[in-house]
Amino acid sequence: RRQVKGERRTEVGDLVELGESRFVLNWDFIRPLIPKTVDVTPLKEVWEEFKQRDMAISRRVKNDMLLARIPMVFSMAGGLLIGIEPEWRSFSIPLTAVAVLLMLVGILRQLNFDQKKETENNRQWLQDHYKCPGCGYIFPQQDYHVLFTNYSACPHCKAKFKR
Repeated sequence: RRQVKGERRTEVGDLVELGESRFVLNWDFIRPLIPKTVDVTPLKEVWEEFKQRDMAISRRVKNDMLLARIPMVFSMAGGLLIGIEPEWRSFSIPLTAVAVLLMLVGILRQLNFDQKKETENNRQWLQDHYKCPGCGYIFPQQDYHVLFTNYSACPHCKAKFKR
């Protein structure tokens, strides 16, 4: 038995005497109340993938719109060629054919691509993966750096974030 004055770190099983009272330390009752620490660094990759997928959807829509508008450029070029030199009419026919083909490709791509559905699928994917590793709480659709600068712990399970 030793008497301690000042500070000493206690451990489970230590006997503490305060006057006539004796206590054996047992932290089992308090362990559930101590917040865990969870590593949220993998969520940075989840956020980055979500943004990449979102940008791919935007690029697809932009490219499809361009394909659908190219015929106008080809038609203008063909008309310009005929206007400059009527003998170049033979070049304007292939330009018009290519324009029509590109327009059809653009229209078909637009018909086969549901931007709203793809965007919703991407948001659902984020919800399925952008969760607290401790409790599964779904974080809001917010940039990783902003989110984990504003929050130091999970609002649901109170687990502290390690980054």
